[in-house]
Amino acid sequence: MYSFKKSSSCSKTSPTEVHVEFIAKKDDLLGQLALVQGIVERKTTMPILSHLLLVADKEGLQLVATDLEVGFRTRCEASISQPGEVTVPARKIFDVVRSLPGGEIQFRRSGDHDLGIVCEQTKFTLRGLPASDFPSLPETALKDPVQLPAARLREMIARVIFAVTVDDPVYSLNGALFSVEGKTLTLVATDGHRLAYASCELEIKPLKKGIRQVVHRKTLAELLKLLADLDDEDQISCGEVDNHILFRVDRAVLTSRSLEKSFPAYEKVLPDFDDHQIGLDRELLAAALKRVSLLSSERSRAVRFDLTRDRLEITSNSPDLGEASEVLTVDYKGNGVAIGFNARYVIDFTESLSCSRVRMILKDSNTQGLFLPEEELDSEYRYVVMPMQLRGEEAD
Repeated sequence: MYSFKKSSSCSKTSPTEVHVEFIAKKDDLLGQLALVQGIVERKTTMPILSHLLLVADKEGLQLVATDLEVGFRTRCEASISQPGEVTVPARKIFDVVRSLPGGEIQFRRSGDHDLGIVCEQTKFTLRGLPASDFPSLPETALKDPVQLPAARLREMIARVIFAVTVDDPVYSLNGALFSVEGKTLTLVATDGHRLAYASCELEIKPLKKGIRQVVHRKTLAELLKLLADLDDEDQISCGEVDNHILFRVDRAVLTSRSLEKSFPAYEKVLPDFDDHQIGLDRELLAAALKRVSLLSSERSRAVRFDLTRDRLEITSNSPDLGEASEVLTVDYKGNGVAIGFNARYVIDFTESLSCSRVRMILKDSNTQGLFLPEEELDSEYRYVVMPMQLRGEEAD
C-alpha cells in the first residue's frame, strides 16, 4: 500500500517539510464530513467558503466550516503525527473519502497547500487554499449555558421551520424567533401568509437573562440534523456569545450570527375564537388536499373549504385545468362556513405532525384559520393560515 515517507531534516523553506500529518478511520471521518456539507457554500464569490478547515491538534482532528452567517465545528478521532492546519474543498474531500475502501486513511500536507491522501493502493492530492484565509469563528465557551431537551427541541423545530420565508423579497426574515424567557422555550416562524408557534416549559431554574434572537433557517435545518439521532433523555447546551447564538450537541458546535431584524408581533395573529371547530383524521385530510390541489392554480395552490352539517367539502377550480372536489365526513352541527386556503400550507402542517387527528377552528371567510394537533390540545402548538380570495368567486 502507499504510505507517506518520513520527512527528513530540512529548512522551513523546503517544499518537502511536513506541515500536517494524521491518520483517521474512514467511517469516523466520513460521518463528520457529511455533517458539514450543508454549511459550506457551493457557489460563492469567496472561494475559501467552499473549503473546510482541518485542524490537527492534541485532541484529535477538528473540522470547521462556515458561510459567514452559520459556523460549524466538529471533531473526529485521529492519530496526529504533526499538528497543523490545512484547508480542502469540502465537497471534494467528502467524495474522495466516501470512495475509498474501509480502514485507515493517511493525510499529509507538505509544501504549500496540497493535502495528500493515501488509503491502501489509492492516492489523491487535493489542492487547498491558505489556512490563514479561513474566516475566524466566535469562541465556543459558554458562561451560563441553557440545557435544552433534545427530543422536544427537535419536535418544535420540525413544527415551525417550514413556515420560515425563503424567497419573498418583501417579507424576508429568513429565520425564526428563538426565545428562552424564564423557564419557557418558544419558537415562532412566519412568512406573512402563515405562522407556526411552538412553546414548552423547561425543567430549569428561571433564567435571569433570557435569549431572544431571530435564528437563520439554515441554522435550524443543520440543528435538526444534529438532533436526529439523540434520545429523549439527551440534552444540548445553548447560549449567546457576542452577537451569535451557539448550540453544543455532543462534540459538535453550531454557531449562528444574529439576524439584525425585528420579529413581527406574532401575538396579535394568534386567534382566540372557537366559533366553528371540527376534528379531522390527519392522513385523510392530507391525502384529500393533495388530490384536490392537483387541479388548483400552480401559483396560488388555492382550495376552498366548505363546512356544513357533518360534512367538509374541499374543492379546487382552474379555468385552464378543470375542477376537483372531495368530501370528508365530520362531526359538526353548527352553521355553515366557507374559506379559501393555500393547500400547500395546510399539507405542511399535517406533515409536521405524527398524531392521528388534528383540529381546525374557523370564524368566517375573512379571518385566519387555526390548526392544532387534536391529541395535544393542552400543548402550546398553534398553526395559523391566512384566508385566500378564490378566483372568480367569493370565499363565503
